[in-house]
Amino acid sequence: MFYDATLYMSNSKFVTLSSSIPIYNSLFKHLEKLVDVNDKNYCNSSEVRIAILKGYKNLKHTIRKQMIRIPMQLQLVIIFFQFFFV
Repeated sequence: MFYDATLYMSNSKFVTLSSSIPIYNSLFKHLEKLVDVNDKNYCNSSEVRIAILKGYKNLKHTIRKQMIRIPMQLQLVIIFFQFFFV
């Protein structure tokens, strides 16, 4: 999952919000499945789950940091997009 996302984004000449938001959302969902006990993709290794949770937090932090740099009007458009189309 992460390999495919990295390849897609690094091979793009220009990474746009419309292409990166769905990628980040799919990465979040994938990480959430790995730590959800009720999911078939649950990771049994506690050490790996700890690393997954750290990665999840880092990914959220990175996105929040990037959002600070985006003007407020654009942030509202992004939130609207995520709420209605994801």
